[in-house]
Amino acid sequence: MSRRFLIPRKGGSLLILCKAVVLLFLVSSACQLKLGDDQSPAIQPASTDGTRIIQADSTIQGSDVTPSLEGAETPGPPSGRIVFVSNRDGISQLYNLNPNNAQQIHLTDGTSTDQAPRWSPDGKYIAYVSRVDDNTDVYIIAAGGNNKFRLTDHPASDTSPAWSSDGSQIAFASFRDSNWEIYLINVDGSGLTRLTDSPAGDSNPTWSPRDKILAFLSNADGNADIYTFDLLSAQFNRLTVDAAPDSDPVWSPDGSQIAYRNWPAGSAARICLMSASGADQYCISDDEYQDGIPSWSPDSQWIAFRSEQPDGTWGLYISSVDGSALNRLVPDMEVTNDPIWSPDGAYILFQTNHDGNMELYIVARDDTNLRRMTNNTAYDGEPSWSP
Repeated sequence: MSRRFLIPRKGGSLLILCKAVVLLFLVSSACQLKLGDDQSPAIQPASTDGTRIIQADSTIQGSDVTPSLEGAETPGPPSGRIVFVSNRDGISQLYNLNPNNAQQIHLTDGTSTDQAPRWSPDGKYIAYVSRVDDNTDVYIIAAGGNNKFRLTDHPASDTSPAWSSDGSQIAFASFRDSNWEIYLINVDGSGLTRLTDSPAGDSNPTWSPRDKILAFLSNADGNADIYTFDLLSAQFNRLTVDAAPDSDPVWSPDGSQIAYRNWPAGSAARICLMSASGADQYCISDDEYQDGIPSWSPDSQWIAFRSEQPDGTWGLYISSVDGSALNRLVPDMEVTNDPIWSPDGAYILFQTNHDGNMELYIVARDDTNLRRMTNNTAYDGEPSWSP
């Protein structure tokens, strides 16, 4: 029997004066931060009726078990490129990997500590965070390792770079005002714009794939909630208003929904979904065990995530967006970082120390074709798969 969770919403509406200067087409303006309606949305976990857990063969070749994913086909060779972080040279650097043959390109070198790589929408460039002389800034580098460019230059920390859907701008979080705020900058380094201005912390920006809208995390109302900012209308909207903290918003590739983590009091984080406007909130996992950051399939129909097990390890799961189908992949392996889908939706990339060392693997969505992508004695992690 499935249970139904209700998230109580705080009544009333909130008016906040905020300053937003949007590059080229917006000027400083007062903007209204709107709460949703006062009706409590139904939050429900995935039903366990009919759920099938896929048991994989422990060999590298994958499983003989027929998958429970309807319409799954035998995947072809993995496409795209994978950028990841490795300390095999004694310091965290970026590498570019071909998932079809595991050949790698060393992208960055020197004395900087490089982290959090993110592909541009066209797959030609990578934004990342680099720490040089105790200063953390955002950089851009071409996929082949040339044309390295320092995008931000400030004594305070600049982190969490996020590409706009057209690849022309990058949003990032900065502590340059002695408080975490969201900024916007052109990819050529011009047009630096502060988007949020509040005494609360604002972080984790992420772009809608089809609109000039940013989702982000904020404590503006004294609770960790998810907000959006529309760059065209200069309007802020508060999407989550329940008493439980929310975090890690991730847009669906079609831009219609946002997946996020919800933290009920005294419980573990669960994965919930809502429409782009904040309506129709529901959960696809319960709050018995901790769930990691959700990852959307390219067709916006599936969510991959890692979930804590009763023994304290973490397993890899995929769930349909309505929560009706839940499948565990590679059950013999612990997943140590949040998974990522391949650009064609055929594979899922994950990080594990299954062989006694932190490495990258991919597995087909039907739990076959398990492949090891990296193999050395150093740490390999923080991957990002190109579009």
